[in-house]
Amino acid sequence: MRTIKCADASTRRTSNVKAGSRLVLMAGCSLLCLVYGNAAWALDIDEPTTTPATTSTDGEVTITEDGEIDISGQAGTAAVTVDSDNDVTNDGAVIAEDTDDVTGIRVLPDTVSTITIGGTIQLDETYEREDEDEDGDLDGPLASGSNRTGILVEPGGTLTGDILLGQGSSIIVEGNDSAGVLVGSVLDGSFISDGSISVTGDNARGLSFAQEVTGDILLSGNLSAQGANATGVAVTGPIGGAFTIEADVVSSGFVATDRSNYVSPSNEDEDTPPLDERLDADDLYDNDSAVTITGSVSGGVLINGAVDDFTSAEDAEDETKDTLDDFDENRSTGSIRSFGSGAALQITTQTADEDVVLSPVFETVRDTLDDDEDEDTTEALATFQLDQGLINRGSILANGLNVGFAATAVDISGSDTGAGRVIIEGGILNTGSITSTAFEANSVALNLGAGTVVGSLENSGSIIANVATRENHTGTAVRVAEGVELTEITNDGIIRGLASGDGAAVSAISVESASLTSVTNNGTISAFFTSDSQASEGVSPGFARALDFSTLSQDITLTQDKATPVDDRNGDGEITSSDVPEPVLRGDVVFGSGNDTFHLLDGGLTGDVYFGSGSADFEIRSASVTGDTWFEGTASSLTISSSTYTGDIQFGSGMVDALVRNGSVVEGDLFSDAASDVALSVQDATINFLRNTDLTLTSFSVTGDSELGFEIDPQALRDTPYINVLGSATIGDGTIITPTLTSFAASDFSIDLVQATQLTFEGELAGAQIANLPWIYTAELTQDDTLSIDFQLKSAEQLGL
Repeated sequence: MRTIKCADASTRRTSNVKAGSRLVLMAGCSLLCLVYGNAAWALDIDEPTTTPATTSTDGEVTITEDGEIDISGQAGTAAVTVDSDNDVTNDGAVIAEDTDDVTGIRVLPDTVSTITIGGTIQLDETYEREDEDEDGDLDGPLASGSNRTGILVEPGGTLTGDILLGQGSSIIVEGNDSAGVLVGSVLDGSFISDGSISVTGDNARGLSFAQEVTGDILLSGNLSAQGANATGVAVTGPIGGAFTIEADVVSSGFVATDRSNYVSPSNEDEDTPPLDERLDADDLYDNDSAVTITGSVSGGVLINGAVDDFTSAEDAEDETKDTLDDFDENRSTGSIRSFGSGAALQITTQTADEDVVLSPVFETVRDTLDDDEDEDTTEALATFQLDQGLINRGSILANGLNVGFAATAVDISGSDTGAGRVIIEGGILNTGSITSTAFEANSVALNLGAGTVVGSLENSGSIIANVATRENHTGTAVRVAEGVELTEITNDGIIRGLASGDGAAVSAISVESASLTSVTNNGTISAFFTSDSQASEGVSPGFARALDFSTLSQDITLTQDKATPVDDRNGDGEITSSDVPEPVLRGDVVFGSGNDTFHLLDGGLTGDVYFGSGSADFEIRSASVTGDTWFEGTASSLTISSSTYTGDIQFGSGMVDALVRNGSVVEGDLFSDAASDVALSVQDATINFLRNTDLTLTSFSVTGDSELGFEIDPQALRDTPYINVLGSATIGDGTIITPTLTSFAASDFSIDLVQATQLTFEGELAGAQIANLPWIYTAELTQDDTLSIDFQLKSAEQLGL
């Protein structure tokens, strides 16, 4: 039944006349209007009909739970047209099957109307893909029809009102060049979706805003767009409120997201089909981005989720909601996923000279659990003004999935000219996950491109780039391009680049920006690749860099230390350093030409460190290092305290002040050029000089309970001392000399250890301690200007034979 109502501001009267004649209905309602005054038309649809509705004729339109408008076969039609200042509510169904050029709800510009969807809009088709080539795989396009739109706000003016998709509502659209919701005019209101939107077909668009939205955009219901060039969400104009995602937003060009045509080389055999036979071309359409923002956002961008993953016993007993993390139970987790080469989240400028500004996030927490028991779960429960303009608490995933499709999870950049910038006030905070995966293509988890002004990047979640390749492809977890304004990076979580294949160049953090000066690691920064194949012919060997500053000329300060504990996470009743994990660096650290500082104050480093032509201050304290270090600058310092260091050290040709102290153990080949100015002091520590050590020092001092170890090959004796001191060398009387023999000789031999212009061995040589001596030898130290050690084979009698 179609029932037309006529009502004033306080009371709505119903004309009980069926829709047999519109003239009769209008006349009936006109009489009522004459009686009650200031009336508005209203139409209730409470049973199936094929007749479209128009607000200028029908007034406020309501499709009840039992109502339905079916416009199948009516091409070029809208089920409901809003061409006057009236609201539309759909709690029932709007349907069009196998019909092109149709719209569920069409809104003309310059109207005042709130669109509320509690039911469904379904514009679909009976078309199904078939296995035309009988290869066991369905063929053909994903959709056959075209130009179908769930909700369309025509361009050219302003819609004053909200668009609301309630819980349990759905918009389902199948067709090429089709969309779920298109807002072409200014939306003077908010868009809030607690329902679902699904669009399938070439050039599918899930949700698009071409002009300004003065209020909020909240996606609390799932959204998917599938097909060639599919776009999940596109926001072109500015947003006066906040942009929040707390559901799943997906864009995919592929037919399937649960299978890939990539086969690991380790799993290939003679039965593996060639690449072009694993998936058909019509299974491999590429997508566009899952979410694109090209307008400023006054309330910031938030991918929502829990603030704190740990609840102490004290917090669990506190039922008062008065802090940010008290509302975690009211939050749902947002995710953005892209399958294909389209970015998962892209933020860029629309014009060459206009800035896009993301102001700090203003979060509104809704009463999703109905804490006040008023049966309203959409009302605001609390609001918070946060510090950063972009916050990810959920997950952002880009998966190339198939061979040759690059993957970028987050892509932020200004215009090509550099005049238009993306400014993220307060910086970026990631407490969730950002992940990219590509096969035989480049993979970037977080890309900050030229024209990005971000200030700081804070990560306490995970940022991970994965790449599998036989060619020279790259995997970069965080890339900071030239032209980015970013001064500091702080990591309390995981930043990782992971590659398989010998040709991969993988980095956890790669920086080309001249503005960055500080990186602090309290978590894990790692890069490594595993070899599961032989690289293709002509492919350069890959590398794994935890931090790549190689192109920079400014001074960099890199600090690794343990985070300050704030929770009793191990449950021992105390908040101590044992409640936070050890920080880790894995992969090479490559500095540029600036004067760089690297303070490794806790945790571990597995990888090489390369200092450039500037000065270097390298301090290792309470840490463990496995890797080599190169100094190239004219003035540098190296301090190793209460630490272990296993690897070579190349002091270069400059001036280096090196100190090993406080129980540290250093083992490796140590080198310096003949023209270098290296002063080495050992204080209550151990250095094991491996057999290829070739050190030229200006001074050498060994004090306290120290130990000097020397690796010796009696069958390939060196003819120069390990250490040549151009000035004075002092070796304290508490020093232990520890030779380590890698072979045995059948005769006596002698080897020079330290040569100096002025050599002082404090104490008596005869009483000097020589440790770790093989049982078939006796040994003694000798000294003039050279400290040597003489080995004599024991006699049969001495050996007890």
